[in-house]
Amino acid sequence: MAEQNYYLSNTDGGSINIGEDVFLRIVTATVEENEAIAGFSASFDADLAELIGKKTLSKGINLLFEEDGTVRLDVVIQVRYGNNVARTAEELQEQIRTAVEDMTGVVCRVNVHVTGISFEKAEKK
Repeated sequence: MAEQNYYLSNTDGGSINIGEDVFLRIVTATVEENEAIAGFSASFDADLAELIGKKTLSKGINLLFEEDGTVRLDVVIQVRYGNNVARTAEELQEQIRTAVEDMTGVVCRVNVHVTGISFEKAEKK
């Protein structure tokens, strides 16, 4: 079974533990809802980890629990051809930040890395 890290918060009533999988699923759902995004790109670290047999939780998302109680998310994506890359990245950054903070109450910093353009046509829903 894969080891999971947790965001920990102590309150007067006890502690709150939010698994990293919660953050990853929020980010994944947010990216999938954005039609300008073709999908995640695997980072070099994820490719290397797979080569040596280490299973990664999610390609294209790197999560780090900071010592100051915030979360840093690095999201590696491809933008669909025809969309403004900078604007798409900024919109996604804000969408992820809002979704994570609204759903978890945890302040986060989101870094969006666009590594490519996809020329595939978007599927009609």
